[in-house]
Amino acid sequence: MKKKAVKTFRKKQDYGKGLKIFLVLAVASLLFVGYVKIFRGGSLRDYEGAGEKRITETKERIAEIQESRLDDAKKSERLAAQYAVLGSVYLEKRRWGEAIDSYYKSIQYGNISAVAHYSLGVAYGNRGAEKADAADFEKAESSYRKALEMDGNLIDARYGLALVLFYHREGGRDEGVSQMEQAVALKPTHYMARFALARFYYEMGRPEQSLKAYEDLSADLAKLPSSQLKDEYVKNCDANIKRLMEELADKTGG
Repeated sequence: MKKKAVKTFRKKQDYGKGLKIFLVLAVASLLFVGYVKIFRGGSLRDYEGAGEKRITETKERIAEIQESRLDDAKKSERLAAQYAVLGSVYLEKRRWGEAIDSYYKSIQYGNISAVAHYSLGVAYGNRGAEKADAADFEKAESSYRKALEMDGNLIDARYGLALVLFYHREGGRDEGVSQMEQAVALKPTHYMARFALARFYYEMGRPEQSLKAYEDLSADLAKLPSSQLKDEYVKNCDANIKRLMEELADKTGG
């Protein structure tokens, strides 16, 4: 990795200090899968207990496949699938490096899919956020872009790319906003994207747009069944709306 390329990235800064913003950020777009269940009235799975067992079982299957007498094509297909499973468990357990290794092996065995590259982006982005590693953010961006080249409707990849661009690439904020706007337009029920977009508008100095985005989101969330995460989003949307209205009133002398 050339130093010049790495320098184009910057660490996440504390934007919008005057406005208390609740945002499930870093680049933890992988968590969206679990959050969808909460928005629908379900609950998050407990991966801690089952995770290690799944890892052991998947590794055992991989060993069995490698020792089998299957022809090369079938062996590769099954190994690709099992390494993808292994990668997903490592993602759930936030073991980013092992997730990255597993997904690369899945791809090497033939899993050339948008989801595989998206998952790599998730792992690289989260590891980059934890370690403030510019190289990881660059790889996350590349992985998300590859996923979108293969499937432009993969909303989570667009969401993840938008976060990386806005918070971790120098000069990437305009494209970050554009990518998040596209994500919201393609899937209005992606509530995390809508919350993130409202914050983006605020940080870009567009408080009126931010206020409207929060108001619309709060109204739509209010229609959903109660859940811990949904209620937290509504609470923080409403708090942001109040603060934005106060800021705008101060500016206009109202």
